[in-house]
Amino acid sequence: MYSAAKTEQQPNDLKVDITLKEGYPDHGKDPGSLLIAGIEDVSSILTGNYAIRDVLTTILETMYRGFGFYRVILMLINRSRNKMIARLGFGPDIEEAIEVFRFPLDRSKDVFNLAVSIGKDIRIDDTRSPEITKRIPSWYKESIYAPALVLFPVVCGAKPAGLFYADRDTKGKVIEDGQLDYMRTLRNQAALAIRSQGLESL
Repeated sequence: MYSAAKTEQQPNDLKVDITLKEGYPDHGKDPGSLLIAGIEDVSSILTGNYAIRDVLTTILETMYRGFGFYRVILMLINRSRNKMIARLGFGPDIEEAIEVFRFPLDRSKDVFNLAVSIGKDIRIDDTRSPEITKRIPSWYKESIYAPALVLFPVVCGAKPAGLFYADRDTKGKVIEDGQLDYMRTLRNQAALAIRSQGLESL
């Protein structure tokens, strides 16, 4: 079972293997078909008179079901542009996760700030490895601290607008190389919706 939740307003890829297992959403179904169908759904929404929440929720659900992630969260920049705050998500105990999922944007070299500041996708297949753990911020270690995670920044007009986070409940390859284009397409659809509609109505 999964749920969606929201809160009130406001180097290169780091890589270091996992197959979908029982308990993951839609296990046994073809991930490519789920992802293509989700992308087509989002494209259809974008051609009409849409609410941005509908687009972002559909994108998150597609990521959650299509990739079989344990948890997915979308963080968005606040009005002061000095913090990322979780707004929507899918997965176990997602309401509690969203409450603590926020971090200040600063010059820190942790993986979250690094993804936002350089606008690069970051994949971490073992968050406890010695070379990685020093880049994991304390707020994350004290909350979710998943074994493997991926970060996909959302950039609009060369400025950071948000950050997609997804994780696994075991260490290993968090996303297959052949699936990256799907993830990037969904991220780009989110950026398109944000540029078009803004975040005020979310």
